Amino acid sequence: MGNSPPEWADGSAVRLDRRDPYLRLQSVTIYVRDLDLSLNFYLDQLGFQLIFDARIQPDRRFVTVAPPDGTANLTLVAPEPGSEQYKLIGRPMPVTFVTEDVIAKYREWSKRGVRFQFAPRLKRLKYEVHVRAPHSPDPSTPGAEHAPIWGGVFTRFRDLDGNSFSLVSFDEVTHAVEAQRRPCRKAGVRTPRRAGNRNCQTGPGPSLPPDSSSAQNP
Repeated sequence: MGNSPPEWADGSAVRLDRRDPYLRLQSVTIYVRDLDLSLNFYLDQLGFQLIFDARIQPDRRFVTVAPPDGTANLTLVAPEPGSEQYKLIGRPMPVTFVTEDVIAKYREWSKRGVRFQFAPRLKRLKYEVHVRAPHSPDPSTPGAEHAPIWGGVFTRFRDLDGNSFSLVSFDEVTHAVEAQRRPCRKAGVRTPRRAGNRNCQTGPGPSLPPDSSSAQNP
């Protein structure tokens, strides 16, 4: 489409209609012991996509992977043994992956040999939050009030080196994904993967799972 925003190689849309500079999260560094083994884990067991793999110097390789949706990337780095970065391997990572269905992803990844620290847990909290109105220069300007009930399912998993990550789903995310898929189902087309826009795509694609606005423990 002629008026669609241009996209980069990773599928993120570049907005050109704003005055402030373009800004998004590019990547998070994950330290691993063996790049080839870790690359197989993220691609084959987690189902991530390879974004970049090149040898910048004879002794330095640059590898980037990403989950199938969104725009954030993971850069895998194999530091020298004994270095300060090497000591960071195998620690809890402040990285959270979000999905519409933690239970389904938990079962899928478990069958592929991914290690989880615990089975998915459901948590619901009452809360009252006022957020700043969009584009408001005054932080005290209230925006729309969130629903008083927050619901989500969460768990944690490890990669081959023991780096652990959170996997969560929120009611809001599940409802938002289903709202975007609904017109695509009616039109008989599929939703894009790793795309910054939310338009439907034509052509064959994987079958969409049934609606799952609520999760249950396995």
